[in-house]
Amino acid sequence: MDSLWTVFHDEHQTDSLRANAIHNITVKLAYTDPDSGLKAGDQYLHFVFDHKVIKAYAGAYNSIGTCYLNKGNLDSAQSNFEKGLYYRRLYKDKRGEAASLNNIGIVYYQRGAYSRCLEYYQQSLRIKDSLGDNAGVASSYSNIGMINEEQGNKKKALEYYWKSLMLRISIKDNRAISDSYQKLGGYYMKKESYDSAQLFIHESIHYSLLANDRRSLATNYLNLGQVFESKSEDDSALYYFQLALTMQHALHNEEGIAIAQKDLGSFYVSRGKDAAGIRMCDSALVLATATEYARTQMQACNCLAQGYDHLHQSGRALYYYKRADSLSDSLVGEETAKEIARKTLEYDFSMDKLEDSLRIQKDNELKDIRRDKEVQQQQFYTMLGAGAFVVMLIIAFIAFRGYRQKQQSNRELEKKNLLIEEKQKEILDSITYARRLQEAILPSMDTMRKFLQNGFVLYKPKDIVAGDFYWLEHVNGVTYVAAADCTGHGVPGAMVSVVCSAALNRCVLEFGITDPGKILDRARELVLETFSRSEADVKDGMDISLIALSDKDVKWAGANNPLWIFENAQLTAYKADKQPIGKTDNPKPFTTITVERRKGMRIYLLTDGFADQFGGPQGKKFKYKQIEKILSETFSLNMDAQRNVLDTAFIQWQGALEQVDDVCVIGIELS
Repeated sequence: MDSLWTVFHDEHQTDSLRANAIHNITVKLAYTDPDSGLKAGDQYLHFVFDHKVIKAYAGAYNSIGTCYLNKGNLDSAQSNFEKGLYYRRLYKDKRGEAASLNNIGIVYYQRGAYSRCLEYYQQSLRIKDSLGDNAGVASSYSNIGMINEEQGNKKKALEYYWKSLMLRISIKDNRAISDSYQKLGGYYMKKESYDSAQLFIHESIHYSLLANDRRSLATNYLNLGQVFESKSEDDSALYYFQLALTMQHALHNEEGIAIAQKDLGSFYVSRGKDAAGIRMCDSALVLATATEYARTQMQACNCLAQGYDHLHQSGRALYYYKRADSLSDSLVGEETAKEIARKTLEYDFSMDKLEDSLRIQKDNELKDIRRDKEVQQQQFYTMLGAGAFVVMLIIAFIAFRGYRQKQQSNRELEKKNLLIEEKQKEILDSITYARRLQEAILPSMDTMRKFLQNGFVLYKPKDIVAGDFYWLEHVNGVTYVAAADCTGHGVPGAMVSVVCSAALNRCVLEFGITDPGKILDRARELVLETFSRSEADVKDGMDISLIALSDKDVKWAGANNPLWIFENAQLTAYKADKQPIGKTDNPKPFTTITVERRKGMRIYLLTDGFADQFGGPQGKKFKYKQIEKILSETFSLNMDAQRNVLDTAFIQWQGALEQVDDVCVIGIELS
């Protein structure tokens, strides 16, 4: 941004270059800080008029309109977009005209005037399609999908959303891909397919981070809150609603603030916290009314009506029900819905006609070209005569010989490809078998929930199979739990994990060892014994954090991996013995630590994959300190919600970088 300001203020630069610099500044600020964007836009407009950079007039008005749109001032946004449209038509800027039409359509969408909105979207799409502007076409598809979804045309909406996503993936536009996944997430939320919705939202978060799009990220957090609310995971829902609202305030996004307040208020009302819900939805209604967001006004009124109804204030409840009903009629009427459907069908039909017309025109042109070429070729071949025939014979001989050689090469290549395919199948079969082996050693989630009634497992293998694993056995009233990290990841790590898991099972079930330190001592012997059968010098093994939970205490031992215990958000960390379960110089007995069991105590076992993940703005490791901070700050949340926060933090930090290692975190709250 500083370099752009430098170019703009440099009077030695050309007017065109300076105008382009202030244009880019205004557009960037429109999405991150619309108030500053308007100040930049004012400078932009004065500059292009003072220096008569005529072709930049439209750009100035459009960027100012975008700032007003993101602030929620629809009148000023529409006024500036229409001025931009005037200049773009005046100077026959078709690409710009399509963008201006699309922006005016967005304003009508925000006003709830869907029929007018669709008219502008379709005008914009026709121009983009004629220009071969795939990015623009994808944007229009997405917008038309939204209109159809609002009007209940679900099948048509989904069709346009997927068309948009496929185009955006083909042109690798991360910001736009995030938008498409976000809309698909919203679509499946409305269908109550919450697992699918959550999957698409997480994909959108991934691309939002790649594009550094904080507005999209805030919307995704709000959508996650709605998913968790629908799944009755209230702590997670509340966390994401509050996070989204905080981000919208930081972005000065009045539309986003109103929507977040409305969603948070609705959540409170649905959970019986009517007074808090009414306060939040009242704020949302005031802001939505001031900014003319009819949809948010209607939803806030419905929330207020429900809240007052719960409080038995029937007069107020009736007032807001009627107001919501009136707003609903203005947004979605039967005639409006029919008009939308008709225009969509008309558009599809007109596009088919246009394609047919263009195809017929192109065929006729090709016929004329072929006819002219035939005459020219006739003259050409007559003039060349026998000489051309001789040349053709020579070419035919060379081509035939090349064809025979190519046939032989193709046969050899086909054999090699078959061999490669066989090898690939063998490898895939091996990986599949390794996955089945590993799944067999992992306790089911039902088993984990049975013996750890209030806990979670965050398990993220780097590959199809993993070197990390979690382990649980319950013997004679004592529950043994471990998070383990075996040498390597993928197939080699998975094979080692099978050996190490079997060793733990034998220690507890066969040998009846109960002390965690002694379990690790014996497990080391068993692992070394298994690997000693190989002629090679095998140094594989595992790092592990192992606890034994009884009614009175917690016993723990660790090989390189620590134990964390939180009480009242304060951490007590227990350091592990600095030696693995495997071959090591100067092996020592493992130490067992005993801690008195107390209600509300939270225990965490973790491997190093989370802390070692590279990412963030500077591509650095996440580190244990950040994990500690998250666990402390989210201590008031339940364990499921805390797991979701950890998972989101990992995804955000990783961004576009590759996952570097397997991740395993186990959290247990003692009752």
